[in-house]
Amino acid sequence: MEMQGQSLIDSFVVEHRAIQRLLDEAMYEGVGSAQCKAKLYKAKQLILSHLQKEDDLLYPVLMEHHFSELAENYAQDMLSISKDVLNFFEKFENGEYENQIMEFAKALGNIIGVLGHRIQTEEVMLYKRYIECIEKAPPK
Repeated sequence: MEMQGQSLIDSFVVEHRAIQRLLDEAMYEGVGSAQCKAKLYKAKQLILSHLQKEDDLLYPVLMEHHFSELAENYAQDMLSISKDVLNFFEKFENGEYENQIMEFAKALGNIIGVLGHRIQTEEVMLYKRYIECIEKAPPK
């Protein structure tokens, strides 16, 4: 059964908190530790999965219900953010932050801040519009 409405939004919010927790914990563990690597790997997988679900389940509904400009703006913004986030993960996985504790902390702190801001705007604006669309849609 396809998830929609408030249950979909609730699942997105749960994923947001999990992503934030994993990134915060990775920062705490430090660049060289196995725990940090494990947390960042989990965060990356969760981020990619989350983005795919938004692309498949959220944006099409918004596009369908006359919020195409809003959806397009958020999607374009997310492309830019995703590029930066994936670049960070690539550098981490390639070992570019080994023995670069300050650079790692700065880069991860930036990712945490950018994603935190994006999460807040999604939860305040985008998800509210999605719920409006679902509530106005005729039953199938």
